[in-house]
Amino acid sequence: MSVSVWIRMKRRGMMEPLTAGCPLWPNFSLDVRTGSADGLLLYVAGKQGSAHLALYLSKGRIRLSIGRKRHIFNREKYNDDKWHTFRLVVDGIRAHDGQLSPEEGVSLDLQSPVYLGSVPASVRTEQQWRDLPGESLIGCVRNFKMNGQPMAEPTANHGVAPCFDGPMESGAYFSGNGSYAVIENSFVVGVSFELVFEIRPRTLTGVIFHVGGNQGHHLSLFLRRGDRNNVVQLDVDTEERYTVGPLSSLATRTSDPLYVGSIPDTTWPAHLPKASFVGCLQNVQINGNVVSFDRIAGVFGPVNLRDCPSS
Repeated sequence: MSVSVWIRMKRRGMMEPLTAGCPLWPNFSLDVRTGSADGLLLYVAGKQGSAHLALYLSKGRIRLSIGRKRHIFNREKYNDDKWHTFRLVVDGIRAHDGQLSPEEGVSLDLQSPVYLGSVPASVRTEQQWRDLPGESLIGCVRNFKMNGQPMAEPTANHGVAPCFDGPMESGAYFSGNGSYAVIENSFVVGVSFELVFEIRPRTLTGVIFHVGGNQGHHLSLFLRRGDRNNVVQLDVDTEERYTVGPLSSLATRTSDPLYVGSIPDTTWPAHLPKASFVGCLQNVQINGNVVSFDRIAGVFGPVNLRDCPSS
């Protein structure tokens, strides 16, 4: 079984279809917390035609779509930002809040992958998607189980941010494990450069900002645990500079992606610590301009661009 997670917190995400075996009639359960009235929660395609299994919210009510013409729904509303547990137990004859014939169960012939949240455009067909929401549910999912077994880490993660319980505050939270954001795809440092931000790290070592290639001009800002103290270290073209005051003119000629939190493994320079940043960044400004994480170039891995835990 493969699981592909596609919950797009702000309706963005990359698309990558996956394949693997899937039970004919999977029993599943999951906990959901959302304030959204509409959105796709779970989707499994069938091998033929419009056959599918889709779980989604419509006007705050949970609905199960089985093929094009069959819908099971509950009249209660669940978009109250509280945790709710949804379970589907199917034996080919009965389902909670609805009835299915044995023929309906057999005709689905479901196949992997199982999507949580949105799905790739290549999966959608005009015929079957008329009654299904086109966007992901915006919210949190936990304790996802298939046939009574907790599911492991997803096979693919496309722009899914971590969720938190408890007090929150604005900011961008990076969960580590190679997750990062791209502020700009072609960033020029130039002669004059000012970077201002607030940081609350949860680990002692990690890449915070980086722009430049493996060789030549670059600018890197990272945490590295020292023998006695933790310092924020700034590297400009392989020279460590801690001087406060006027410097001779120095231009860093870059036209590369500006990464935050980590960088792709394929471009990791030797001077950077092999660790991703874990923690919160707030009030980021570059050359006096506020960085809006709503309009950055891309997000890869579990990064929450809206909220940080307040402690």
